[in-house]
Amino acid sequence: MAPLLRALEPQVQGHQSARGTDGMQVNQHFAEYQDRFEALLPRTGTLSEAQRVQALKAGLQPPLSLDVELHNPQSLIVAMSLARKLELHEKYAVVAVPPPAPPSD
Repeated sequence: MAPLLRALEPQVQGHQSARGTDGMQVNQHFAEYQDRFEALLPRTGTLSEAQRVQALKAGLQPPLSLDVELHNPQSLIVAMSLARKLELHEKYAVVAVPPPAPPSD
């Protein structure tokens, strides 16, 4: 599993820095990470489903990694689907929060 994580390192760092402070580009970057992960996964040899899920989660950054961990997905497909849905939820939660009202003097 270590070679997979090393191969994903540049992508993971890009995912982390692309989050920024507004979290608006997160879903796009998870999709890129997922594509890279799926392309490299066959090169790792035989991994159990639990190892595949762990490898995916190891490449995610907080808060997404924590959210996925809380749901404890048992399959790679569920973990990927969950990550995409959680990112969309985060994106729309940020959009839905109105800016604070300016203080009145």
